[in-house]
Amino acid sequence: MNRGIYALPVITILGLLAGCVSGPPLQTTIIVSPSKPLEIYGVRTYRTNKGVLVMGRVRRPMLFRGPVWGHLHVEGLFDDRRAPIVADTRWGTLSPRGSRSASFSAELPTTDPLEIKSVRIEYRAERDRARPPHLD
Repeated sequence: MNRGIYALPVITILGLLAGCVSGPPLQTTIIVSPSKPLEIYGVRTYRTNKGVLVMGRVRRPMLFRGPVWGHLHVEGLFDDRRAPIVADTRWGTLSPRGSRSASFSAELPTTDPLEIKSVRIEYRAERDRARPPHLD
């Protein structure tokens, strides 16, 4: 059975409920950093009233046991030399016995969502150091 087919409509509906997603997915380049404890897949970006909504799925490898700690570090990158927009997020429940996958979402706040040309996502096992808020 291919669960990914069923997950995309659910993710889209959750995005619509999350806050005024407008239109089809953006044509944004997605850069996913590979990691051993967590696979990131099915990532899409949508324009919202507040910026860019990044949504996707994560899953544990087949033989991986136990909890996966940490978070996803999401960066919205511009073509010019502007600093990236950064958001950190967690994923839903990864059950040890049930589903090995979960959804995630993060909002990248910006006044011009079409200026974000690529989104980089990476799994981080530890907490990030504090940083000043991004000013668009």
